[in-house]
Amino acid sequence: MRLVALTAAACSLLASVAMAQQTPAAGSPAAAESTAPGTTAFSEHQARTHAEHRGYTRLRRMSKNADGLWTGTGNKGGTLGTFTIERAGNVNFTPS
Repeated sequence: MRLVALTAAACSLLASVAMAQQTPAAGSPAAAESTAPGTTAFSEHQARTHAEHRGYTRLRRMSKNADGLWTGTGNKGGTLGTFTIERAGNVNFTPS
């Protein structure tokens, strides 16, 4: 029984390591976007969800700017302003 538990744990560990090391194929749009400086690999839905989980509400006018970063308007703590989501996932907010 102990051997079965150890084998299962080792298999799940190896599977999680293998999945974590997957990268987009070279030359694919995802690879180009994720490696280009100043860009984000978030889809619009992912960017919206990411900002909402950090307390932003009423997100509007979301679009990728010229640098490839998501921008838009929204509320944070009852204050209206603009936001930008950086490549690392940081959400910068500027009150209006």
